[in-house]
Amino acid sequence: MNSTPENEALPNEEELRQLLWAHADTTAERILERLGGPLDGRNLATLLNDGACLRYPTTVKFTEEALEEGLFAQPVFQGDGAAMLCVLHVHPRYQFHPTALPHLVAYMAAVINYADAADSDLCEHFGAMLVGQSRDDFYHEICKLADWHP
Repeated sequence: MNSTPENEALPNEEELRQLLWAHADTTAERILERLGGPLDGRNLATLLNDGACLRYPTTVKFTEEALEEGLFAQPVFQGDGAAMLCVLHVHPRYQFHPTALPHLVAYMAAVINYADAADSDLCEHFGAMLVGQSRDDFYHEICKLADWHP
């Protein structure tokens, strides 16, 4: 008997999560190849503007405008279809902390690429891959940055 869409079982929640994470791993590997190494201040602009890295062209805006209480950054999507863009609102306290921005963008890259499907676990995993750190080291760096005030 041939398998048809009507009698194929749909993936369960765990299978969907595994597929998403596998896609994220492949995407992170492609990004690292395109960037020529881990994300840092020198190749950040490439990440933000390369459609093979992020789903939408992304600009960084240092503003609290779209930030909910306690957030250091929040992507805001504008337009629709092929004209969709992302403005990553980053808390202004990071504007003159250049070493922070690659980590903050790396964490939010999963949200830019996967929207609501990106939970904090995926953001930590994906971000750690992008900056070339262990997940634990990346998590601790993000926590330090979230608590940092000039």
